[in-house]
Amino acid sequence: MSFFKSIPFLAILLININNLIGEDSLKVDGKQPIMLENIAMYLDIPYDSKDGVEQKYLSLDVFHNITYKDTLPVIIYFHGGGWNQGDKSLPYHLIKYFTDSGYVFISANYRLSPDPYNIQDSSRIKFPIFTQDAAMAVKWVVDNISKYGGDPSQIVLMGFSAGGNIASTLALMPDFLEKHNISTRIIKAVVNLDGVALNIVRIIDESSGNYRLMLQNAFGNTLEEWQSASPVLNIPDSIYLPNFFLATQANVIRKSQFQELSDTLIARGITPSIYINKFFFHNDFQQRIGDLNDPEAKEYSDLIIKFVRDALQDHQISKQ
Repeated sequence: MSFFKSIPFLAILLININNLIGEDSLKVDGKQPIMLENIAMYLDIPYDSKDGVEQKYLSLDVFHNITYKDTLPVIIYFHGGGWNQGDKSLPYHLIKYFTDSGYVFISANYRLSPDPYNIQDSSRIKFPIFTQDAAMAVKWVVDNISKYGGDPSQIVLMGFSAGGNIASTLALMPDFLEKHNISTRIIKAVVNLDGVALNIVRIIDESSGNYRLMLQNAFGNTLEEWQSASPVLNIPDSIYLPNFFLATQANVIRKSQFQELSDTLIARGITPSIYINKFFFHNDFQQRIGDLNDPEAKEYSDLIIKFVRDALQDHQISKQ
């Protein structure tokens, strides 16, 4: 169970062993959750299967604070890692922050591009494969999340780094979801945490060295591939657009990518929320969410929650 990589070992030792056993009343499809504090954790759930693909790449985790009695909105989170590393294991304080705030939280894996980079392999995992996987994860949520206390019509897509690109692409390029008869109208908001590959043509042109190789490893070697993978260049005229929270560092390339998306959204009548922190390192945009002992991290976390709540303002949450 890879989730436990994100919990300090001492914390595991301190968990009441009775809570680890779970409760029969919380079983879903025969799967009994692991309980940690008030959070029911359903780990390593397959959302798809494919011949020759290791199941871990097509699986997700569901987290639900059982003290909430009403049907809750859903956050689907896609991890970072340059499209060729990383997995759905996340810091416990991040998961706890969102579940304590009244959301069913899902962390999903997807297939990865080669590690190390191999841009000469024409059969490698690259766009659109990882985005197609993410769309399948959303389909699983739409079909199943009501069993876990979630509302499939109230979904927020969230992602860090590569995952921010994936979340944004699903919302801006509707074919991925429409293939599964899912309207993008169920996506009420997108939170992109320093996931700046939005105009692939431009960012590859502005990049060099290993960063350029990473992008080519994930998005291909030709201008045609880069254009087709760029969400900001492929937004249909008639698409419903959710609001966006865009969080990034202060460097020129990152700001310019988000500014281009922001300008495009504003032209469509959507004014995104933009958070720029010149003191954050890249990983801070994920790692510091829910770190409530750090005033700057708390302020950042609360901005995200406020944005999400405003986007879901018609969805009322009550606790027992």
